Amino acid sequence: MIKLFKKFAAAFALAALFISCAAPLPQTEAAFFTVESYWNGDTNYPLAFSQGTTNRYVDLASAKLEEKTTDETTGVTTAVFTYKVVMVNNNAVTATYDYKTMIKTGGEETIVAAQRADHTSWSQITSSSFNQPQYNATLILADHFGIQ
Repeated sequence: MIKLFKKFAAAFALAALFISCAAPLPQTEAAFFTVESYWNGDTNYPLAFSQGTTNRYVDLASAKLEEKTTDETTGVTTAVFTYKVVMVNNNAVTATYDYKTMIKTGGEETIVAAQRADHTSWSQITSSSFNQPQYNATLILADHFGIQ
């Protein structure tokens, strides 16, 4: 009886190994940005930036995917978003801002840009610049709209 059990266990282990190698587990895409919190727990307002007692939240209800294109040759996807950011200080709204940003992804690097005041040109922004709230908001929106 024990020999039969050992043979069965060995056959089962071998079958499980074969199945796991033959059918790999599905891979999930990594997120561009990990949201740490939401304004008053409302998932429509993910935190994009915090400094001292002032927080900036993306208003997902206002967010629009204005344009999305994918270059079939390079595989680069470009997405343009418009959205509002709500600035909150000590849990009171102090200002709201309208933004238009763009992300290019799928190539060698991910590029984020903000539309200039003239509304006709773009300026690249980074996570270590004055524009970090816009940069983070753009990554949040890329995740929200499923941009890969």
